[in-house]
Amino acid sequence: RFQTTMNVHIHHSRRIPGDHLEERVIRSLRAALDRFDEHLGELWLSLDDVSGPKGGLGLSGKIVLKIRGLQELVLSEVDQSLDPLLARLADRVGHAVSRKLRRRRESRRHGALGAAQPVS
Repeated sequence: RFQTTMNVHIHHSRRIPGDHLEERVIRSLRAALDRFDEHLGELWLSLDDVSGPKGGLGLSGKIVLKIRGLQELVLSEVDQSLDPLLARLADRVGHAVSRKLRRRRESRRHGALGAAQPVS
């Protein structure tokens, strides 16, 4: 089982099959977010059936993730089936967290370097 300090909250409409849903979500998020665990707070995942009477893409997913010391990260995706939707959301959230943490590190490093330089 995925051990993390991050709390995952899953909300889904009744039309989304709930069979092993939590395990499927955690498995999708594990590879993407494991290495960032110490920086992450709570994650909310909302899944909804958005297919209308004429069909079309059927499922939407939205992730809201708290990253310690940064603004919340919000991502959404739409797909026809659950597993590809979860895979794309996990991939996107992993890349987005990586980018945000890298930018924070770089801004801290540049701020520290700028402060250490003498003024001419």
